[in-house]
Order: sequence, then structure tokens, then C-alpha cells
Amino acid sequence: KVGLGQIYDALGDEQSAVLLHQAAAERIHEVNDPYLEAKIQINLGVNLLKSQRFTEAKMALERALALCLAQHFADYTAESYYRLAEIELHSNGQLDQAMDLLALALQYAQQVGYHWAEANIYSCKAEIYARREEWLNALNTIHQGQDIAVDNHFSHILMRQHLAAAGYAEKLYNTPLALAEFKAG
Repeated sequence: KVGLGQIYDALGDEQSAVLLHQAAAERIHEVNDPYLEAKIQINLGVNLLKSQRFTEAKMALERALALCLAQHFADYTAESYYRLAEIELHSNGQLDQAMDLLALALQYAQQVGYHWAEANIYSCKAEIYARREEWLNALNTIHQGQDIAVDNHFSHILMRQHLAAAGYAEKLYNTPLALAEFKAG
């Protein structure tokens, strides 16, 4: 059910993904696998977030976070904090709270070398700086994320980062950099 949920997520069918992840969560008692349980809750939270069901997403991610902290799953702890920050950013506009959550996420991601999370965390931090109209901080932060994405061959993340960097460079009236980032994206 988790795998099918991830497939539906990749296809952009968040509603079907939610249903499959909920079904998986209902059956987790059949196995003693806290790591799988955390994965289910994170995936459920992500799909609820994409469906703009922010309250439910936050509840699923808080369940995942509690489990991850109790079981010392640093990678999923990082992802849980990162996703909770996304909720604060996209649903509530709580920039300071989102930044605090991202600091925790980055700490856990770096602890275990979870580079996928690190690259995304820097992208999210850059977006917060952009919302604050701190364009140079946004650009410098997205470049940190780009370095990680390049080193780890995360082309899909890097593409989004280049496009974001183009916008930040444009706000700084750095047209050559904006064009270069846009082309790279």
C-alpha cells in the first residue's frame, strides 16, 4: 500500500495516495516496524499537504516526528521537521517558526548525511528569505542547496533551485546571473 501510494503521488493523484497511505496506517499493527510506520505517516502527511489539508497533514507529521524522536531515526526526523516547516510556510505564513523547524531539520539531516533533505531544506530556507525580501540571503542559501544537489546528482531538485535562483537574481537586478540560472533550470 505504501509503494502504491508513492506511485500515485508521483503521478500527481494525491487523493488516491492519501487513501492508500491511510489504509497502510490502519494495518501497521500487523507488523512491528516503527521505521515503516514513520514512513507511512510522513508520506501521508506529504500527500495531505499537497492536497492542502494542512491540519491533517500536521497531525500525521507530528505523529511521525514523535515516533522518529523516540526511535532515534535521524533521517526521518529531519524529513518530519522539514515537512512541518513547509506547512508553516504554505498554510500559515509563519516564517520564523518555519525557519526554526528547518534549523532542526538541517541538524538531523547533517548528522546522518541525508543529502536529499539537506538540498530541500536549503531551498525552503531560501524561499523564506525571499518572502522576507532578503534577496541576497535567498540567493546565497539556494546556492548552498545547489552545491549539494550537484554533488549528489539530484537533477530534479537542482532544476527547481536554478529557477528559484533566477528569480532571486532578478530581484537583485543581476540580469546575467538571472539568465544563466534560468537557462540552467
